[in-house]
Amino acid sequence: MPSNWLGLEFTEQIELFLIIFIFMNIWNYWMKPVLTKNLYTNHSNKHSNNQSEYHSNKMANINLPKDMLEKEAFKTLPAKEKEEYVTNLLKKILDINEDGITISQIKEATGLTYSTIWHHLEILSCTAQAHKISRGNLDVYYHNGTATDLNESSKGEVKYGLSLVKNKEGNFVCIHEKRQNRMGNHTICKGINLPVELLGNFIAELDKVKNSFSK
Repeated sequence: MPSNWLGLEFTEQIELFLIIFIFMNIWNYWMKPVLTKNLYTNHSNKHSNNQSEYHSNKMANINLPKDMLEKEAFKTLPAKEKEEYVTNLLKKILDINEDGITISQIKEATGLTYSTIWHHLEILSCTAQAHKISRGNLDVYYHNGTATDLNESSKGEVKYGLSLVKNKEGNFVCIHEKRQNRMGNHTICKGINLPVELLGNFIAELDKVKNSFSK
C-alpha cells in the first residue's frame, strides 16, 4: 500500500481500509438481504394487487334482487327466518350474476358478514344448488346452471327430484332430496351433480345393488 495513498498517513490508510472492510461486511450480511427482500416483497405485492385488480375489473358491480330487504328490516327477522332469507337471497344473487361472484363482492353489496355468506354459499355448493370454481386463492361461485326437470318421486314426506343440469363445467344429472321446512314447504336439504359421462358406471352399479336387494 503506497505511503502517500490519497495523501493519507499510513495509520490513516489502515483506518480507512478497516472502515471500508466493515462497511462491505455490513452490506453483504445485513443491508443487501434486507433491500433484496423489500424489492421482492414490493414485486409480490404489486403482482398480487394486479391480480386483485384484474378480478375486480372483470367482476365489477353485481346485480341485486329488487326485493332485497333493507339492513334494518333484516335485523328485525327472527333467527330462523334470517337463515331462510339469506339462503334465498344468495340463490337469487347467483341467478342474476351469471359470470360468477365472490364472497367479498356480496359482502360489499349486501352488508352481510363474510362468515355468514361463506357458510350459506358452501351449503348451496354442497347440496348442488350452486357450484364453486377456485382460481388460485379466489373462490368464485356460480348458480348451478340451466336445469330441465326430468322426474320427481316421493317416499313418505320426502321428495326426490331428478333434473338435467348444464353449466360451465359440463352436463350433469342432478338429484335433490327435499324435506318439509317449518312452514310446511319442501326445500332442498341434500343434492349431488353426477357428470353425464359417468352415468353408465353408476347405472351398472345401481342395477347390481337393486338385484342384490331383490333376492
